[in-house]
Amino acid sequence: MLKRLFLILYILLILKFLSYSSCGENSIQKTKENTPIETFDFIEYNKRVNNDPNNGRFYTKEDGTYVEEIVVGNKKRTVRWETPPKPSFFKFYKEFYPNGNIKSIEILFGKFTKIGISSYFNREGKIIKEIDENVKFGKIKPKDILKFLENKNRINIETGEGIFDKENKETFKIVYNEEKNIWFVTIIKGRYYTESEMLEIMKNSRGDPNIWRPFNYEIDGETGELISIEE
Repeated sequence: MLKRLFLILYILLILKFLSYSSCGENSIQKTKENTPIETFDFIEYNKRVNNDPNNGRFYTKEDGTYVEEIVVGNKKRTVRWETPPKPSFFKFYKEFYPNGNIKSIEILFGKFTKIGISSYFNREGKIIKEIDENVKFGKIKPKDILKFLENKNRINIETGEGIFDKENKETFKIVYNEEKNIWFVTIIKGRYYTESEMLEIMKNSRGDPNIWRPFNYEIDGETGELISIEE
């Protein structure tokens, strides 16, 4: 009986994780009266940063979630980025009030595009607004953009390989223009610049130029057709 209970709990945890891994399209964040208020621990943050100024802002949770935090000024802007473990392809972006209570939670796809449900809170930590970000998309959804990147042999959707680099930064930039219904997709490290290209760049460059040439694509948000390609 006990083993069966553990099995049920394990399955529930897996289902919860999969709901996050579906690009946020089916996930809805609800803050109820009995839900604990998420807070930022400034004391712990300062302790970590003072002990390690270079890496104190970064840590990994027990479940494998990678966390980056930053406090600007006298708590004027406090931000936390959370990247769930592979095969995740999004980040949680969270801001906090100076009193430590949560201010907003957004799910970012490709750093610049909001997906899922964006939640906003008052200073007491009670939810005041929710926005369903998914309603703005046409027929082409975030999952279709991921498939496009996988077809370009840039990522592996099943394993999560290639979605983030070794420093946990996005390997692609994605911007959805709701007004035009167009996806703008940039593969940040498309290819190395050729020697002749580098020489031309260095003529007008100050400091060390970027050795990578990005690939840029414009994708019709209704048909999925490529409007323009820059490789």
